[in-house]
Amino acid sequence: MAGMQLQKRERIMVTVGVIAVLGALAYHITQGPLDAYQQVQQEHEEAQFSLSQAALWRSEIVQARSSHDALSEYIDARGGNFNLLTFVNNTLSEHGLIERADFSNARPGVGGVPAGDFEGVQLHLSGVSMEELIDFLHTLYDSGNLIVLSDLRYLRPADDGQGLDTEMTFFCPQG
Repeated sequence: MAGMQLQKRERIMVTVGVIAVLGALAYHITQGPLDAYQQVQQEHEEAQFSLSQAALWRSEIVQARSSHDALSEYIDARGGNFNLLTFVNNTLSEHGLIERADFSNARPGVGGVPAGDFEGVQLHLSGVSMEELIDFLHTLYDSGNLIVLSDLRYLRPADDGQGLDTEMTFFCPQG
C-alpha cells in the first residue's frame, strides 16, 4: 500500500467535504461572537431609549416644579385670608346677581372639586341673561385668584322664559 491514488472525482469529493467541514466549523466559531455583538447592539439601543426617556421625564419634572413654584408664589401674593365663597358673594353683588343666586360651599370630591388644599363653591343662578353670565364669569377668571369652573351641571332657559338657569361648581387652591 504504497500510496493511494485518488481519482479526480474522488479528489473533488474530498475537497468539497473538507471545505464543507471547514465552512461549518467557521460558521459555528463566528456565530457566538456575532450573537454577542447583536445582543450588545440591542442593549445599547435600549439604553439610549431609556436615557432619552429619562431626559424627557427630567424636563417635565423641572417644568412641573417651576409651575408649582409660580403657583405657590401666586397664591402667597393673593393673601392668606382669601375665601372663595366670600369672593363669589362679592362678585355676585357687584354684578347685581345676588338676589338671583343660591350658593354654598362645595365639599371636596363633589362637583369636580379635588380633594386636598382646595375650596369649592356650588352656585345656582336663575333668570340671568347671557351677557350677565359672561360678565360674571369674566370677573371671576380675570381676578387672578386661580378660580376654575369644574362642573357645569346645566345651562338652560329659565322656567318662566326670562333668561337662563344654570348650576355650576367652582374651585380654587386654598390660600
